[in-house]
Amino acid sequence: MAGKQETNSSPEMNACKVIIKRLFSNTYKNIAWVFYEPLDAQLLGLHDYHEIVREPMDLSTVRHRLNTACYLSAADFAKDMRLIFYNTYLYTNPGHLCYHMAKQLQIIFEEMYAQVQLFICSGKKARAEEESSSSSSDESDSSSTDAEVSGSEVPSYIMDAAPEWAPPALLAPSEQQEPFTTEEDLDLHAKIQQLDGEVLLHVIHLIQRMEKAEYCNKELEFDICQLKVHTKRCILEYLASKGFTGKRVARTKPKYN
Repeated sequence: MAGKQETNSSPEMNACKVIIKRLFSNTYKNIAWVFYEPLDAQLLGLHDYHEIVREPMDLSTVRHRLNTACYLSAADFAKDMRLIFYNTYLYTNPGHLCYHMAKQLQIIFEEMYAQVQLFICSGKKARAEEESSSSSSDESDSSSTDAEVSGSEVPSYIMDAAPEWAPPALLAPSEQQEPFTTEEDLDLHAKIQQLDGEVLLHVIHLIQRMEKAEYCNKELEFDICQLKVHTKRCILEYLASKGFTGKRVARTKPKYN
């Protein structure tokens, strides 16, 4: 219990609490209110809702879990937040008001959460520099045979710092790939909705670079259907390089429209 309380009061988790507090504020109420409480499928007559949405989630539940130290990391918090949006995309159609509200709110959330990720990454960098400085100071007292360090002794936050994946060069006009089908767009959309952490951040940055979008542009919306084919292929290649494969589970057309 003590470990949970310590984790929950960390700067990382406090930043998550600030995010949820802001989403409940009047500033975002006009697009967030529908996600404040658990959806009452019976009251709304959405009799197939729980058949399609297997794990319902809402902002009040997320807030409660934050305040009761249920999350061990910011990534756990973000996973539940994205589940709110994913459930909405799963059950509604792109033309539905709730779908549009979820999309707008997710853009706002991802911008806020990116700052938390930058904070976490800066902390890792600071620890890495401290480790490096400590190693350098001990170097003069070490023999040449002590200079080699096994992989198991290297801190995990250094081992994880792999070079950034770079997209392949743009194809010539004669080599352009076939356009994505609707099913392929939905598959890619579903994959991106389930990402978190550094992988999601890299996908966002990849889209911004390849679509020549301004970094941190608050009006930027990642509409998969509107992205260039090359951009979408590069995202799939990047996800494959990270082990993200598999298909979206097919389902019938939602009735909530």
